[in-house]
Amino acid sequence: MDAPHDPHRRSFLDTPAESDFPIQNLPYGVFRPAPGAAPRVGVAIGDWILDLAELEARGLFAGPVLRGRSVFQVPGLNAFMALGAAAWRFAGQRHDQWVAAG
Repeated sequence: MDAPHDPHRRSFLDTPAESDFPIQNLPYGVFRPAPGAAPRVGVAIGDWILDLAELEARGLFAGPVLRGRSVFQVPGLNAFMALGAAAWRFAGQRHDQWVAAG
C-alpha cells in the first residue's frame, strides 16, 4: 500500500474519526478564504482547508512541473487539471507532506 493511503497514517491536524476528509482523502476544491474574497483552490482535510493559492504565492510549489505557474490562485481547477498526472502527483506529494504528523 502506498503511503498516502495507509490507514494508520495521521495528520498533525485534529480530524474527527468520522470525517470524509482524513489524510488518506485530500480532495481539491474551490473556496473563498473570507466573505467577498476571490475564490481559489485548496485541499480539504477534516474541517480545515489547506490554502494552496497561499502556498503557491510563497513559492512552495517550486518543482519543475509547477514552477512559474499560477494554477491555484484562480477560481477553478481547470488550469491545474490540464497539466496532467506529473503535476497532480507533485502537488499531492507536497501537500501530503505538509499535513502529515511527524
